[in-house]
Amino acid sequence: MLPKDFENFEIRLRTLREESLESFELAESQFDERFLGRLEDVFPRDILGAKKYIKGIFIISYSDAVAAESEPSSSEIFQKSVDKVIATLPLNTEKKSSLSDHILSMSENSESLENYFRRSDDLSRDPFFALVEDFSLDGEISREEFLLLSESYGKSGNFFLALEWLPEPLRKLFEGHVGNILWKNWSERQEAFESEYGAELQILSKRGLNITPVTQFISRSYYKPPGKLRRYEDPRRRMRRTMKMSLLRLLRMKLGNVDAEKILKQFEAWESFEDFFMMLYKLMEIVNEKPEGKEVFSLLDLVEETQEEVLSAEQTKKKILEWEELTANISNLLWDTDGKLEWELLEKVLDDDTHFHGDEIQFAHGDTEMAWIFAETASEGPEEEEEDELIDSWDTLEWNYERLKNAFHEVDEKKRKAFGGGDYDMIDVFNDELIAIESKIEKIAKLLGKEDIL
Repeated sequence: MLPKDFENFEIRLRTLREESLESFELAESQFDERFLGRLEDVFPRDILGAKKYIKGIFIISYSDAVAAESEPSSSEIFQKSVDKVIATLPLNTEKKSSLSDHILSMSENSESLENYFRRSDDLSRDPFFALVEDFSLDGEISREEFLLLSESYGKSGNFFLALEWLPEPLRKLFEGHVGNILWKNWSERQEAFESEYGAELQILSKRGLNITPVTQFISRSYYKPPGKLRRYEDPRRRMRRTMKMSLLRLLRMKLGNVDAEKILKQFEAWESFEDFFMMLYKLMEIVNEKPEGKEVFSLLDLVEETQEEVLSAEQTKKKILEWEELTANISNLLWDTDGKLEWELLEKVLDDDTHFHGDEIQFAHGDTEMAWIFAETASEGPEEEEEDELIDSWDTLEWNYERLKNAFHEVDEKKRKAFGGGDYDMIDVFNDELIAIESKIEKIAKLLGKEDIL
């Protein structure tokens, strides 16, 4: 994941601890007191290793400043540490810059986040619990898996950490849905929400209610499973999930004397769009009446946008690892198949029944039809396209095999150029192309009589 600057990272930290224990411990205490808690919120799973490297770079830089007898600025050193590590993550340039800014904002607003938002170890109070309920209704999560998720959430208080305890297929399914919910296509989502519930919203608007802020807030939780996650969904189920997720997002805030349990019971008893909408409308009024109301909503946006960027980087890293595994598998398959083909060709050339006629090599196949391989001379250019008609079925398989090899190298080169430019948006397309190429190469290898290498 990280470039050469990080190769000797562990050695540098270990040496620093051994040779300058006092400055090491001073730097570590500064980091833990001021920044560690917020970084644990940003990177709960730390699949990317970012938290570890940010802390390590901070300790090294802070200790260097102490050794140089200059007064270190914790904030400046933290910012440089964050920027250096985030620059290595598999995100495009815009998202890297945004994530760095969000991490710094969260560290600067650490006290406000503690004051305005409540922590809970109850899964049913997490906004994504609305999604868990949907999975339960569809039978996509068993009772045992639900209990496991609840128990692990109780220990960590974090939905993403709790997911790590689920079987991989179910975890991936959850992450796919959560990633799409967090994805910042808010204007499109608001349009879709207003389109589906246009009649209901028009009735509320005619009463003189300012529905725009509430509509914007609710539409952030509005979600239709796209692409590979698409399935039929009852509109009433979608409405209830959307409203409940919005409600749980609001109930993360400290709303004074509001009885959250009573509100949740009321929610479960209701069915209509108007009931759900008006409940959220009144709760948002309570928040907006507070002097810090705008700041609270701004911080909620900050937390959710940071979640989306981190999850995006984590998912891309996993896809890169899948890419590397696919590439290794195909490379090994090509290596083995090429070796077998070359050995068989050499055996045929050395066979007593093989005859040479100028630039042509004629192989004997017993009573079967002969196969011809036309040797290319230095004076001749590449074969003309129409000469493909002269190649029999055995040669056609080889030709297709070579074409697949070229396709593999082309996809690999496109991927390297895209990743080198910080463009990771096409990784799903590249991986799908590789999976298709791998499958076809396996089939052709078998048709060439190379089943033993698979």
